[in-house]
Amino acid sequence: MNSPELLSQSEVQGFAALAARLAENINAVVLGKPEVVRLALTALFARGHVLLEDVPGVGKTTLARAVAPLCGVSGGGSSSLRTCCRRTCPG
Repeated sequence: MNSPELLSQSEVQGFAALAARLAENINAVVLGKPEVVRLALTALFARGHVLLEDVPGVGKTTLARAVAPLCGVSGGGSSSLRTCCRRTCPG
């Protein structure tokens, strides 16, 4: 089994800077939920799944619409969000 190629220090720093900018931009839209944004981005980077559960009116759809362009999805209707999930999260 081949070991994965290691990233250089500058690649890691570049990724960390990009992730911070993404989180900052999403946090400007999704107010008061920095931990939820961080976890959603972590799942996206890991090609994982995100299930957003909460009471109505707390920003679940806003978060999904903010993250959708990162998946290459335009629009923003519920069908576009489901497509984002299918494309990003195999299985």
